[in-house]
Amino acid sequence: MNETDDRFVTMEDARLLFRNRFVVFMGDSVVRSMYKDFVTLLQQEQLTVNEVDLRPKGEMKFKGDRLIEGGDLIKEGKTNGIGYHEVRQFQVDYYMIRYYFITCCHGAYMESILEDFQRGMPPDIVIMNSSLWDITRYGAMSVKMFEVNITRLLDRIKEVLHPACMFIWLTTLFVSSEIRGGFMIPQIAHKKDSIRLDIVQANWFATMKCKERELDVFDMNFRMRRWQYSEMIKDGVHWTPRGHRIITTYLCSYIADSFQEKISANFAYTGQLPAVIIHRDPNVKQYPEEFWKKQIESIRKLK
Repeated sequence: MNETDDRFVTMEDARLLFRNRFVVFMGDSVVRSMYKDFVTLLQQEQLTVNEVDLRPKGEMKFKGDRLIEGGDLIKEGKTNGIGYHEVRQFQVDYYMIRYYFITCCHGAYMESILEDFQRGMPPDIVIMNSSLWDITRYGAMSVKMFEVNITRLLDRIKEVLHPACMFIWLTTLFVSSEIRGGFMIPQIAHKKDSIRLDIVQANWFATMKCKERELDVFDMNFRMRRWQYSEMIKDGVHWTPRGHRIITTYLCSYIADSFQEKISANFAYTGQLPAVIIHRDPNVKQYPEEFWKKQIESIRKLK
């Protein structure tokens, strides 16, 4: 599919909204597809050609981005295990978008990412979800472990991220009653009847913990229910390119409202769960225009 839709966020809107802002996505393969649609939108309004463009993992390049860590860069290759890592980055002109693949919302690997933010360039916006792997891949106590880990994560987020940084926790999208493909490995097949209820519990718990800490929550699970039958693909977990552009439009609408900026898309983003939206001064940015000009010059010299 390569048509545009006048209800969607436009390339011009996205470029204005994310200019001079460092955006980080963290999460599973669904979040990786969100990242890929953002990268696509900053360059063209047409959707990616088909779902095959969104689904691959660990490839060296995607529409001008580059693989920084994991994936095809390591000899172990692309696995479906909890130890799989992948870090991607798209950087051009005044835009930088990074993606981290994670299978657990808090642990040693997440601490290394937070250390990246402290030692290197801290982000302006962090968009994160990590529940589906957390509640299925860590044994009989996976859901309880998630509740402990999400609490630790959010405490660390408050400690590490700059006050000007916008952290958005996404509620986990629902899955089909019949999941196919690489996610549903034999070791967790017994969870297929309980996983949807576990997602509801995890979403509620994470939302409450974010609300306690005044961190933004976007109820993606609720907003995407109307699109389940038209935009979810046959594996019961992932979404079509059009589905991801709908997700991108919701997110951009939410972020624009938080920064009190106007965009042409007008998708409502209120959800079933009690969300938190924190309004911010649009003129307060961690990195002024001069910083990005120096970044651009450095990149051009490397080329």
